[in-house]
Amino acid sequence: MVKIPYSEIELKIALLGIDEAKFKEIGEELKKELETIGPNNQAELNQKTAEYHGITLETLINSPNYGKLCEKYQEYVFEIIIKKLTNSPGLTKKQAWGVVAAGLGLLD
Repeated sequence: MVKIPYSEIELKIALLGIDEAKFKEIGEELKKELETIGPNNQAELNQKTAEYHGITLETLINSPNYGKLCEKYQEYVFEIIIKKLTNSPGLTKKQAWGVVAAGLGLLD
């Protein structure tokens, strides 16, 4: 799972600065973005991870660093999402991470 650079309370406070309508709109944009760049299943994760690292699928699957390579790809995906959220809707980085964490169900 991706490492979020803020605590749960920091993210919740950051989300207070976003009105509900904007939050829902951003959430919909985030879902579309994840469908576009994020893998939908394990096979697709493996394929996209191999492409990202410039290696074959077989090399990835047989690598002793398989987990780390997948994690690096996931970090890359979240970097793209955070960058888009801070550029397009004009959120702060903390708010963007809050939206992502809420979308992943990581905030109570």
